[in-house]
Order: sequence, then C-alpha cells, then structure tokens
Amino acid sequence: MKDIKVYAFADEASPMIDNQIDAMKRNCLDGLEIRNVDGTNVSDITLEKAVERERCKREYKYCDT
Repeated sequence: MKDIKVYAFADEASPMIDNQIDAMKRNCLDGLEIRNVDGTNVSDITLEKAVERERCKREYKYCDT
C-alpha cells in the first residue's frame, strides 16, 4: 500500500508563515502548499525574504508519521 501524504493550504491557518508551520506541526501534516508568506503573495516576495524564511523553517522539527 502506498503512503498517503497530506498537505494543506498554509494561509488557511494564518497569514504569518510561522503560524502556518505551527499549524502543520500540530496537525502532523506532511507539508504545506504555500500561497502567502507573512501576508505577501509568494510570487511577490523578495529573494532576501525567501532566503530568510528558508533559514527559519530549518529550525522547525516536523511530525514524523
């Protein structure tokens, strides 16, 4: 049987990416479909913001289901 991966739209939990990741962890999701980062559409974020958020997400430990 194949493993089923469960993802969610991140901004349904919060406009802030940290809260989106926290919601993912609380619900043991496999990942997020990111549409907004801290209230900014993902297509509009700067490279600097993307690098900053990438660094921050490494600090989080994801559910291991």
